Amino acid sequence: MALAQRKSPVPAALGFALGVCLFFMGGGLPQDVRLELAVLAMAVFAWRWASVRPLLWVLLGLLWAQFRTCGLLCHSFPAELARADLRLEGRVASLPELKAGGTGFRFRVERTWQDERELDFTGLVRLTWRGAPPMRVGESRVLVARLKPPHGFANPGGFDYERWLFQQGILATGYVREGGDLGIKDSSAGPYWIDRWRQSLSERLSQPLEGSTAAGLVLALVLGEDTALTPAQWEVMTRTGVNHLVSISGLHVGLLAASLFFLTRWFWSRSPWLVSRLAAPRAGALGGLVAAMVYSALAGFAVATQRSMIMLGVVLVALLWSRTPRPWTALTFALAAVLLLDPTGVLSFGLWLSFGGVAALIYGLGNRLSLAGLWGRWGQAQWVVSLGFLPLLLLLFSRASVVSPLVNLVAIPLFGLLLPVVLIAALLFLIAGVSSPLIWSANLLAWLMDGLQAISAWPWAAISIAARPDWAWVAAFGGTLLLIAPRGIPGRWLGLP
Repeated sequence: MALAQRKSPVPAALGFALGVCLFFMGGGLPQDVRLELAVLAMAVFAWRWASVRPLLWVLLGLLWAQFRTCGLLCHSFPAELARADLRLEGRVASLPELKAGGTGFRFRVERTWQDERELDFTGLVRLTWRGAPPMRVGESRVLVARLKPPHGFANPGGFDYERWLFQQGILATGYVREGGDLGIKDSSAGPYWIDRWRQSLSERLSQPLEGSTAAGLVLALVLGEDTALTPAQWEVMTRTGVNHLVSISGLHVGLLAASLFFLTRWFWSRSPWLVSRLAAPRAGALGGLVAAMVYSALAGFAVATQRSMIMLGVVLVALLWSRTPRPWTALTFALAAVLLLDPTGVLSFGLWLSFGGVAALIYGLGNRLSLAGLWGRWGQAQWVVSLGFLPLLLLLFSRASVVSPLVNLVAIPLFGLLLPVVLIAALLFLIAGVSSPLIWSANLLAWLMDGLQAISAWPWAAISIAARPDWAWVAAFGGTLLLIAPRGIPGRWLGLP
């Protein structure tokens, strides 16, 4: 008897992701039950006819995005309360960030009063506090502040601040009034114990690095805390195309998980007793998964880190179940899982860069012969990613680094070697109080930044372009697909113009 053919999850995953994307491409939030009724009717049809099931997943994606965003759009900050003195009771929800205008932080509002009248407003707000006292993440405070609805400038090519606030779940922005500190109600960390832990680690690691130009780099690599990096340092990294190497991202999570995977598998395979109870590859997958989760916790489970952990988790869980998912299947399933966790991720450029980079590697390197030698294969991968990213970076940011392919050819392996060195040095200082390795690591990173600064000073290190019509972007992406396609496909030269 022939085995029943297993159905691919790709159509369902793509349909769900498409539904989420279509919701955010719409003009607003539906306020009636038409979408729910459409989902119910489509479920009835899908139970009878399998051909309409992909459409059901599209509608489910629309419904899920509506459900998750209603908390922001249905219960927004009342415009009539803008700039009114409000008494807020809540918890500090992020690490305080020192800025020119004061200390910036996120505040989870639990109760709100205007005069003696309690208002129906709770949620996450972003505050600035001039002359703020030392604050601990998670502590419960009572503040007098002025808030306003999220607002940003609509300059073409500029940073969309309002969209970023929406994606972060921030309902209002404002500032603490002078003399608006009404005291601390509870100094415990509450539900923010991970962030309190990260704050303590950041303060301890900053002590031996005081005065070092690479202190911000160390904190970014160890804790994903990039607020200590100066705008000049960000400009250097952007012009050289290595900004993705600084904050804890998919590359860092993948490197650490891969290292723990191979180490765990090697040690596990040395013991016949352990192997008889759990296969070494499965033990390695568990070790890699735990390493990814711990390192993501160090980064405070930031959105970019969540995406990386989910993409990696799909592969490792498949290995635990003795499955070998096809690359495109794993990618689409990871995309659906990311949007299930956070539908507003489609508004993040980081999501498109993350999945776009992996998709370019699968398309450009999958199912074909690679160049001989480690550096040949590495150079081929860099060519595919750099060229695949070029039109996307120009579309999203209106500029891209020209020297990025050559710089990353050396910088990625170098950071791959430096990352475990920095992590081990940080552990030695935190556990044993030995600061010398941490200082040496910071000096190495400072020398690396000096080299990047020299390269970024080249006038042609990065290019910028003005707005282009839609047909130009279609041609650019089409040309890119041709250039990184297999050599056997005719007309690849048409990708150049």
